Amino acid sequence: MRPLHKKKKVFYIFIIYKSEFFDVFKQIQKQNAMLVDKIIYLKQTHGCSADTSALETQIDQLVYKLYDLTPEEIEIIEKNDKT
Repeated sequence: MRPLHKKKKVFYIFIIYKSEFFDVFKQIQKQNAMLVDKIIYLKQTHGCSADTSALETQIDQLVYKLYDLTPEEIEIIEKNDKT
């Protein structure tokens, strides 16, 4: 059986990691919400023909950052998205 102090250390490291991830998640969530609001506004004011592809690409990049994807993983996703 491990001493209690080692378990606490692992627990605290997990809490710190989780806290940092949550902070990044909240920041990306705010950015995504602003981009989605812009897309909605453009679609409402200019109709379905509004080009929102640049905003959608920004959202994609934020999601890739959130999940810390490698360039290879991003390439796989984008290749599959086009088909």
